Parts: sequence; structure tokens; C-alpha cells
Amino acid sequence: RVAHTQRHEAARALAVTRVVVAMVRQASPVLLVLEDGHWMDNSSWMLLGEVATGCPLASMHITARPDHIPALAHYAALNVSEEMVLGVLDNETSTRLLLSLAPDAEPGMVRRAVEQSSGHPLYLVELGHMLAK
Repeated sequence: RVAHTQRHEAARALAVTRVVVAMVRQASPVLLVLEDGHWMDNSSWMLLGEVATGCPLASMHITARPDHIPALAHYAALNVSEEMVLGVLDNETSTRLLLSLAPDAEPGMVRRAVEQSSGHPLYLVELGHMLAK
């Protein structure tokens, strides 16, 4: 029963992929932007490969954490011509970002938030919103 369900889901995903590829072909050129590629599973990378090879893309941009090797291997398999690695924010920039969101936050809380975030912008924004409350 489980194997049948998995085969059915795989066939359904393939059918959806074909529809997506057909729709994208009609709208070319296309800018494709995907965030957090490190969270994508093998099926998602296969879908992306189908779209990338089946459609004329103007540009494709994928963000992924550089320390996540499986995502980078999938990314490299797409024959992307350019890779841009974005680092984390330094402590000064992190502090400025937090203070722009929570200008009245206590300095000790800001320091702890900067340390806890390890310079990750999204996490800093979320911490900034929490500090502002």
C-alpha cells in the first residue's frame, strides 16, 4: 500500500512538473528565484532540473547555506555559470540592524541577540521584532 501511494505521488509530481514546464515555456524568458535551497529534497532538485532544462530561463538564482554540501552538489549539477557566496553580517552591522528595529532595546539584550544570531540576517530581524515588544 505504501509503495503504491509513493508511486502515485511520484507520477502526480511528474504530471505537475510537466504542466509547470509548459506554463513557464509560454512565459519565457523567466527569472527563477528560489530561496533556502538547503531545505530542498531530492525530488525538489529533480523538479528544478526539469524546469531548468525544459525552459528557456533568463536567469536562475538559488540561495543556500554554503555549509550544506548536498544542496551545493545539486546546484553544481545544474551547470550554473556563476556562484556568489554571501557571508554572515559582522557584529557592527548586526547591531545596527537590531537597533533599527528595536531602538530602545537594552544594550545587554542587543549584545546577546547579536551573539545568538551568528550574523544571520533573518534571525536578526526576528530577534529585533522580539526586542521591540
